[in-house]
Order: sequence, then C-alpha cells, then structure tokens
Amino acid sequence: MLSFMGFVTLTSSSPARAAGPLGAEGAPIRTSDYTVDLYQGPVTVSTRVIGLSGAYTAIAEGVDGLAQNPAAATVRTAWSIDSFDYDWGVGFTSASSLRGNDFYNSGLPEGELEGGEGGLMFLTPAVLFQDGPWGYGLTAQLQTFSLRRGEGAGPAQSLEAQFADVTGSIAYGFMRGEFCLGVGLRSVALSVARGASEGGEQLFVTTGMAPVLGAVYKPEGRRLRVGASFKFRVATEADPGAQIRRTPDGDLVLGSEADPDSAVWLPSELRQPWEGTLGFALSLGPRPLNPRFKDPGELLARERRLTAWRRRERARALRAASGSEAARLEATRQREDAEDEAALERAERDLRQELLQRSRSLARRYLLISSEVQLTGASNDSVGVESFVRQEVARAGEELTFSPRLGLEGEPWAHQLKLRGGSYLEPARFRRSSPRVHGTLGFDARLFEWTVFGLFDEGTSWRAGAAADLSRRYFAWSAAVGVWR
Repeated sequence: MLSFMGFVTLTSSSPARAAGPLGAEGAPIRTSDYTVDLYQGPVTVSTRVIGLSGAYTAIAEGVDGLAQNPAAATVRTAWSIDSFDYDWGVGFTSASSLRGNDFYNSGLPEGELEGGEGGLMFLTPAVLFQDGPWGYGLTAQLQTFSLRRGEGAGPAQSLEAQFADVTGSIAYGFMRGEFCLGVGLRSVALSVARGASEGGEQLFVTTGMAPVLGAVYKPEGRRLRVGASFKFRVATEADPGAQIRRTPDGDLVLGSEADPDSAVWLPSELRQPWEGTLGFALSLGPRPLNPRFKDPGELLARERRLTAWRRRERARALRAASGSEAARLEATRQREDAEDEAALERAERDLRQELLQRSRSLARRYLLISSEVQLTGASNDSVGVESFVRQEVARAGEELTFSPRLGLEGEPWAHQLKLRGGSYLEPARFRRSSPRVHGTLGFDARLFEWTVFGLFDEGTSWRAGAAADLSRRYFAWSAAVGVWR
C-alpha cells in the first residue's frame, strides 16, 4: 500500500527571562542539562489508523500495525493465502506553519517561529514478511524540521533537525496463530545540521535504543480480539560535532554565549517516554474477525512427504539394478518423477485458487468496534520540540498521561465502500496546554480491477481512500491508494 498524508500545523514563540539551571517556565534556555520530550499526540500512521482514531493495537493487521504493536508482524489477515506473505507501505506527511494550528498541543501563543523552507515533514515507510508462524517487520517514522527562529537569528537561522524512530520486530504465532507474540528493538535518533545555505554540515547527533513488546489474542471463529504493547523508554547519548563547543560547565553550545539571542544550547538527551497500550476489538455482523489461517505449507506437507518417499524408493531400486534393468528403471524414474512434480504443482495451484476464492467469498457486512487506552510515562527535566527550537523553557511530560481511543469501521456498500470514524483524547504534556478531543473520519472506495501486468492475482481490485483528523488548533488529512480487501 502506498499512502500520502498532509498536515497543517503551527509553531510559535514568546520571549521571557528568568534564572535557574533550566530556568522557570518561559525563561530562555541557557543550559544543556535538559532533554527533549518527543511524545507525539496526534495519530499520523496511515489512513486506516487515522480513521479509527489510532485504536489499532488490538486489530494489528499489516504494516499499519507495526508502529503500535510488534506482534502485528505475524498476525494473518483474512486475505493472507500463502505460507510466505508480505506487506509494505509508505506514508508521506507535509506540514506548514499556518496560523492557529498547534501540532504538539503545547498551548504556546503565536510567535516568531517559522517552519522554514519545506516546513515540517514526516515519512513513515514500513515492510513485513511472514513465513508460516513467523513474522518479521521494519517500520520507521522519520521527521524533518527547519529550525528558524526569525530573521537575524545567526547560526540557528538555517538549522535542520531530523528525528528518526525506527523499530525492527520479530513475532511468532502460537496455537495456529490465535496467540501472537512479538518483540522488537526501537532506535530513536536526533541529528542537527546546518541548512544547505550553510554548507549542510552535521553539527550534533544523539541516538538511543530500547526494546518493545507486543501481543495479540485472536481466538479462531470468535468476534473478539485483544492486543497489548509496551515500549520501553528510550534515553539517548549525545555525540556533538566539531562545530559544537562544550563549555567548562559541560553545556553544548552552537554559537557564542556572548550573543545568547543567536546561540543554541543543545540538549544532553533525546527522550522518548515509555508507552503502554491495552486494546480491544469487537466485530458485529456476518463477516468473521478471526477466520482460521490455512497454511498451504501444512496442508500440502503430507503430499510433499509422500512424493519425496516415492523418489527415494525409485532411486534405491535403481541403485540395486544393473544392465538393461537399470536402463528401464532409469527411464521409469524420470517419467514418474516428472509426473509427481507436475501433480504437486497442480495441487499447490488448485489449493491456492481455493484459498483465494475462500478469502474473496467472505461476507462483507460488518461493524468493527475498536478501543484502547494508551499510558505514557513522565519525562523529567524535559521540554518540548518547539521549546528546543525556540530556546525557551516550556516544560513537557512532567506527569503520567493517558489517551483513550475509540474507532468504528464498516462496509455499508458491500464490495464498494468502507467507512471509518472515531474519537480520541490527546493528553496535555505541557503546563500551558489542556487535553483536547479529536474527531476522525475516513473511507476506502473500490475503483477497478487490474493485475498490474500479471504481478497480482486475477480479479485484484484497487482502492482509493482518505482520512481527516480535526481538533482544537489542529487539522490533518491523509490519502491512500492500494489493493481493495
């Protein structure tokens, strides 16, 4: 699936002065003894996840689920018909600095901060491979910010920051895939460099890794699905470049302390707080939520063993023969080996066609209700991304926060249209902000059949979809194209 997403957002600044190691709220940052809290409240993964208001931990299907639950790597969908299967997707998000929008829900007023040329961008590629009960996934959430604090800001005027959140997962399906367990390794990195006009030189890099865990329980033939995930906190280590000066106090400063309005005090750490999520999904209607996955490898295992045994017996008889008898047995062996191979290929082809027809004949009417609660840990001595860019203290993540989410999905027009909607609460991670409620809508519409020059099965249909997310001082949209399921 290839998807494209666009966002509209605002960042802002307001000068203030105060004293202290990190300073009081609103004070200028004059130390490196702080971290940047990378918590992101809005849902930005894919059109389906946005349409369901992020309530996807229990559903955990395809590459859409990898960012929320590593067990998604092995969850077999109703349309999975091969022992070895795969899925992939790419999301692109573009955000610009338009008045009135607050992407991070920081509560900051409008000010001087600019998105810069190109603005705020997100790229979310993902891929997974499934081989029998095993699953392997890789997903990345890449973000690029232009750090511009207004005209005449010295070296900070053309800085660019790149954030990368990459997770590799491995998962296994127990009990014929009813219980899926996944583990992964998450890597978070921040890189700060001068803009192209300043030579594109890298100034600062900080990286860190931590494990992630996930599980999905999907009892065969039942309407319920349960999912849970836990992402451990990621704390990074700083690696300053040659252009960063370390002061006697241990601060990392870009520019001159004598000109604090243009200097940038870089953080000692990048911190992604821990997240724990518990979700439930319930399907109403004739379409099954958890159909049994019939593994062709298992179904054909007996036939393959019998074919291999017959080959060994023919080879054994040939070794014991001599003369004209050996010549006769060799001709027989070649003929019967070819017949067995052709029969096995026919069996594989017929079985695949049977499984494909089975997946396409499933009932279409359903109402999927998905809910979850996400808990996010505190992040002490942290400021937000905007605070770092503005070099102004806006403390973030001082308390444990939670985000309840609810999403609905159905197919009111069978084989033609799917609709989604939901709502979620984005918590307040800043002193100046308050929680805000999001409303989301989305759809998928069937377009036409196309095998893409034989790369896909006959009868493959394509779809176009979109989703929107609206809240106080926030609007996001997403569009996608892919295979109709």
